[in-house]
Amino acid sequence: MKVLFTLFFVAYCSVAALCQSGYTPTPEPSMEELRREVLNMKEDGRQMQLNLHRAHREFRTGTIFYTVGLGLALLAGSNENTAPGLVLLGSGFLITGGILHIDSHKHIGRAGVIDSRRR
Repeated sequence: MKVLFTLFFVAYCSVAALCQSGYTPTPEPSMEELRREVLNMKEDGRQMQLNLHRAHREFRTGTIFYTVGLGLALLAGSNENTAPGLVLLGSGFLITGGILHIDSHKHIGRAGVIDSRRR
């Protein structure tokens, strides 16, 4: 009997506390709010795709520069009679390709960022 009274008392206190806390269920969003949210999500998806496309294009350009620079540097290093300008040209292409690779990551970082002004 004592256990039953304790369970009843705990249940009563929890219900009373819930009623006094001012709990109100969240209202269901209207169709217009849902539609606006879906449109915002579509726009965010488009922006992510655009940023990833830019990153891919810049990364691919960096890879081409890097490959050309490596080829020129290997060509210049394998032959004893090459002009010193060929070594410098290959090094320039290598450095430019590396910079483009690193710089392409800025678009990937922006791909998931949602503009806080729209929220």
